[in-house]
Amino acid sequence: MAKKKQITYPVIVEEFHDDDNYYVATSPNIPGLVVYGDTVHELVVQVQNAIIKWLKDKELPLVQDPTTWKLNDKQQVMWINVDLQKRQTLNRRTIRRSITVPEYLNEWAKKHEINVSRLTTEKLEELYNKDNE
Repeated sequence: MAKKKQITYPVIVEEFHDDDNYYVATSPNIPGLVVYGDTVHELVVQVQNAIIKWLKDKELPLVQDPTTWKLNDKQQVMWINVDLQKRQTLNRRTIRRSITVPEYLNEWAKKHEINVSRLTTEKLEELYNKDNE
């Protein structure tokens, strides 16, 4: 069975007009989620990132039915798409790994001050992203 590549969660969005205009998102579906944004677009991006971080080491919670939520007159439900592939990239801790390259390439890389670890990482990330499209 193929793993899901994205999931959509409902959030409660409310616009505030006190010292400044801004938006706040919360969700009974994601415990502790409270995200702020100056615009709706910024809020959506912040919510996506917050959910990805929250899900990092957790099982995916079932998507709740927001029609059962009690909202005030200023609140509305917004559905947020979350790219589940991104949560895998959160573990950016590096590890030491030996690789073997031909001597002439090693000398060439030294001469041109090429960081072989960085180059290898960039190429692997490119292949990883292509594979997960």
